[in-house]
Amino acid sequence: MTEKAKRLLPKPSFLLMRFRLHALVLSLVPILVLTYLVTRLDWEGQHIIVTRIQMLTLTACVVIAALLSFIRIHTLLAKFVKLTRKIRGTQLDEIDDKALVEWVTEPGEIGELARSVSEAYSALCETQKQLEKAHGAVNNPLSSVSKAINFCTNFETLTSLTLEKVMDGVQAKGGAIFSYGEQGDGQFRLISSVPQGVLEDREVHSSLDSYLKWMVKEQRLLVLPALEQSQVSRVFSPPLVFAPFLAGGKLLGAICISGNHAERNFSEEEIRLFSKVSVQLAAAFQSFQTAGKHDRTFFEALCALAMATELRVPHLRGHSERVANYAVGVARQLCLDERTTRVIWDASRLHDIGKMGIDPATLEKANSRESGDWDVVSQHPRIAEQMIRPLGTVNDVLDPVRHHHEFLDGSGFPDGIKAGAISQPTRILTVANIYDGLTTDRPDRSAMIGKDAVKLMRQMAKAGKVDAQVVEALAKNVSAPAEQNQVRLKLAN
Repeated sequence: MTEKAKRLLPKPSFLLMRFRLHALVLSLVPILVLTYLVTRLDWEGQHIIVTRIQMLTLTACVVIAALLSFIRIHTLLAKFVKLTRKIRGTQLDEIDDKALVEWVTEPGEIGELARSVSEAYSALCETQKQLEKAHGAVNNPLSSVSKAINFCTNFETLTSLTLEKVMDGVQAKGGAIFSYGEQGDGQFRLISSVPQGVLEDREVHSSLDSYLKWMVKEQRLLVLPALEQSQVSRVFSPPLVFAPFLAGGKLLGAICISGNHAERNFSEEEIRLFSKVSVQLAAAFQSFQTAGKHDRTFFEALCALAMATELRVPHLRGHSERVANYAVGVARQLCLDERTTRVIWDASRLHDIGKMGIDPATLEKANSRESGDWDVVSQHPRIAEQMIRPLGTVNDVLDPVRHHHEFLDGSGFPDGIKAGAISQPTRILTVANIYDGLTTDRPDRSAMIGKDAVKLMRQMAKAGKVDAQVVEALAKNVSAPAEQNQVRLKLAN
């Protein structure tokens, strides 16, 4: 039994004190009566000498004492039974708070019991609030996952969701995504704008027309900081960033974000990561416009969504890209074939997409299994697998995505599988993921330098948690010259 549970229990000595007192009174009454009668005994004549008045008085005292004790015990038991009946079988929200307050003020053991119940009730209420919060946190990712899973027949839904995540990550007020030249007419078509319903499509086009024309001519990133006198429109006003979707020198579309809820310009890091999201979206648009590339289209769009999701949490920004580079570097060190390397690359880019619907504050603080939000965060590998599964042609990535937090000794999550069930791509992704986590600043600690992180991971390998061969391959990869660590996969899509 936990210390908290022990504290919530009524104190037995106090609860029984009143009952013992009344039992003692009832036991003393006959003793006192007998003692009194002995004092009235005529030892010579062997008679008890009492007057009528004395006998009536004695009888009255016995009856009154017995009656008072009975009434008191009956009252206590009645309250106890009422309290237990009230609580037994009731739902948490059906407990009568007013009656509970009245019982708490009772003196003696009923008050003590009521106070214990009140403490337990308060603890249960707090637990219920935490469960409701966790339920809401689970519902949020599931809601987003539902959208992402349903995108398989709607490319525009996924790109719209990506835009929402980008805006959420950089605190933008407005945003829009356009396709370009789909019909060979050299015109932009609005796919999505946020906030929705504020402006009609023609108003969005009108507000951004000059930037769209500039994008056709220059085909490069446009960044406009906020100036005090700047006011393009009530939604699309500086700070503003416009990025093109380019593939082989051809303009396929563009994405725009503008305004900032924190009333500041976008940081260099945010602009750099936003630009990378646009590059990833360009790959999705290119596949979308190519016949027979259905699954690859949505896979590339999911990768863009994963990058946008990471924007919301500072220590996760760029995480998947770094993990992918580390993982592919390890694959090269181990001389794995091109197909396996491709699986590792793809799985690395999507391994954390299951975090897309989890509140950023939850991701910031849920760094250990002792965290109250751990149950929510620890489900992200399963959620990621659910999101990717509809893409039948990339099923090879499902295993490493689901199991990238598993350890060889079975102490990982979500399934607790052991060495024999953990594939080589999964082992590589696990090691790359841990290394990036160790060498990145986190809310609860500073980043380790590379050699210290490798040292710690070698200790993990000795403890039977991660693959020693993979750790050594990682150590060789990260110690190689910087230019060799910039992995560039040029594999056919």
